[in-house]
Amino acid sequence: MNPLNFLPLAKSKGVTVYAQKSDFFSFFNSPYYSHINTSAVDIYPGGSNLETLVLSPVDGTVSKLYEFKSPRPKYFEAPEMEQLILITPKENPNVYVRLLHVNCNLQVGTLLSVGDCLGPLIRSGFFNFWTSRHLHIEIRSHEEPLRAKGGYPMEPINSGQNILRRKAEGIPCMRVRYVNENYALVELEGGLSKLGNFWGLECMVNNVSGILDCGIPHYCHGGVHTMDAAPAKVGDKIWLWGVTIGLVTQVFRNFIHFKCSPLSIYVNDFPIKGLSLYPWLREAENIKLIPKFPHDFQHLKIGENICLKFVEEVNM
Repeated sequence: MNPLNFLPLAKSKGVTVYAQKSDFFSFFNSPYYSHINTSAVDIYPGGSNLETLVLSPVDGTVSKLYEFKSPRPKYFEAPEMEQLILITPKENPNVYVRLLHVNCNLQVGTLLSVGDCLGPLIRSGFFNFWTSRHLHIEIRSHEEPLRAKGGYPMEPINSGQNILRRKAEGIPCMRVRYVNENYALVELEGGLSKLGNFWGLECMVNNVSGILDCGIPHYCHGGVHTMDAAPAKVGDKIWLWGVTIGLVTQVFRNFIHFKCSPLSIYVNDFPIKGLSLYPWLREAENIKLIPKFPHDFQHLKIGENICLKFVEEVNM
């Protein structure tokens, strides 16, 4: 591992998970059980190997490779079979590191260091049409390595100087940076905020500042990374740009889990499915807009200025 290119991202059961400084990631931006229950992290390569090759996030030994049938997606082609990779980590041989969504080209018994190539990422049948390729990571017991439930809690490592800045009181101006048939990336005027090693979109929870990690409102839940979550309480409102986007459901040492509030989001009065908000390990001034259906964003042009609008729905 080149220490200049990697940073510690998460820890569980004595095992440290690393990611490249160019990567973005998510603990909560997913509808699946392990992300709802704070026991997984997804790493999205953000450098030159985007959507091609993925590097090992841990030191260890390839212990087992399982093949299983992947769901058939509605909007794109995906491999019929997928691999589940179990690595015995050097830091704690009594657990497994469980990896998904990579076509591993290694043999059982291969020794790994952080940064070694695992193989190409795949577009999995578990993905939605807007989901970018990524490596899914959990820490599992030897007794429960396979089923969806059973991962150990994973704690984000957002250590470092607490610098939160560039906070916008209202919805800021945005410029379209990239558009394809599945999503759009927009650049914020004024950029994002920083918390330790994490860059992302800032929110407020009971006077606590944090970095959002969520898909709102489409995944119905999300997370907030903070330096100290203690002042937040269950039931507190999550505020983004003066809008309530959720209510706190759990408070941990340095992150918060929340349930999304009923919201409708519009781009220039055009309804969209939601916002996909990821933290980065480098400064990246963009967020992801999700359409209701593929090809819905054909009207957006690169360089165009757009306005977001939030409509809070009232439950009767």
